[in-house]
Amino acid sequence: MVLHILLALIMFVRMITSAKSLSLSRIGGYSRWSRPEALSHLQPANSRFSWTKPLYRVTRYHQSLLCLAFNSNESDSTATRQKRGKSTKASKPEAIATISEEMAHEELIRLNHEINFHDALYYTDEEEVREDSESGAISDRAYDKLVQRAELLAGKFDNLRPLVEKFERVGYKRSNKFAPFTHTQSMLSLDNAFTSMDLRDFVSRCYTKLGEVPDEEALPDAIVMEPKIDGLSLALHYREGRLVGAGTRGDGIVGEDVTTNARLIADLPHELPKKGSYEVRGEVYISKVDFAALNDERKSRNETAFSTARNAAAGGLRQLDTNLLKSRNLRFFAYSLFMLGEEGNTSSAVFDQSEALDTLRSLGFRTAAPIRKGVTFVEVVEHCIKMEALRSSLEYETDGVVLKIDSLSKQEAIGQ
Repeated sequence: MVLHILLALIMFVRMITSAKSLSLSRIGGYSRWSRPEALSHLQPANSRFSWTKPLYRVTRYHQSLLCLAFNSNESDSTATRQKRGKSTKASKPEAIATISEEMAHEELIRLNHEINFHDALYYTDEEEVREDSESGAISDRAYDKLVQRAELLAGKFDNLRPLVEKFERVGYKRSNKFAPFTHTQSMLSLDNAFTSMDLRDFVSRCYTKLGEVPDEEALPDAIVMEPKIDGLSLALHYREGRLVGAGTRGDGIVGEDVTTNARLIADLPHELPKKGSYEVRGEVYISKVDFAALNDERKSRNETAFSTARNAAAGGLRQLDTNLLKSRNLRFFAYSLFMLGEEGNTSSAVFDQSEALDTLRSLGFRTAAPIRKGVTFVEVVEHCIKMEALRSSLEYETDGVVLKIDSLSKQEAIGQ
């Protein structure tokens, strides 16, 4: 027992002191942050942990899901678009403990403007000129610092929270170029957590929700650990085994109907071997090799290179010109499986997560490797450290590891 606790402590220290330290991101559920006071310990300037850009945000947290996010290898520039005339050097912000409500009000208005600007770049780029390296796009880590600062200010002055539109927003507005696509269930977002202590907090909360006594070594259930792909979320609908619909996240409730474009993704099945009605969710991305080739080709035509593979993938999927779409070589990884209702726009989960992944593969979908299952806290930490070490060798861009309680019954007991 003592040996196990000692091992866990050693791994915990390793994770904190690693030169490529990890940060945590809790997956958003159906209501907004209800514990702003939990952010007060995140202020130390020497903290090695960063925030992860939210993928979706709704109203209450999925209590059975968590994401451990890697620090970005990009610079911590806080630059915005050059044409806006902003300086790339940010002044030191006022400490949360001493800032006045008036100063916080002024700063939150500025932060709201900047966050909205970068969300527009991240979610809704439609013109290639907005995706190039001079667009003012900042690193994930720099973006996360903006959101973290806004969370801290809103945590101290809760009455100022409405000043930040992002706290009430799911994803971003959909493009009018495409017909609406209504989701069967909200497509949820990654919300932000901060240090390795949140992993312990996550485990403790799961035990509490299950009405069980916490165990220092074991987890409340096996945890499936999947790479977090840096791409664009996509929902696919199959009726009688045939692809009948595909939609982007949009605002999390209604997305863009990109069924025609989705059919042009080479590794996305048009027809399944089983004639059931399914909803498959996953990530559209561009591989590192294809992204490099795409930028080389653009440079050969004296065109500006894309800044990120994620933006190139998002812009590609939303192209009206199918030839341009095909040139992006989009790919798809599946990560969630639901059964579609026979009538109406409804769906339900029926599989444990590990079973869902096995079923997806049997249906012809690719899932992101490596995927592992852990049953102890130490196993989870060890795998995440290994994943960060493997990061540069993977064929896709990844910015973290998503942890999912495996058992569907326990997911439902823990709640959303």
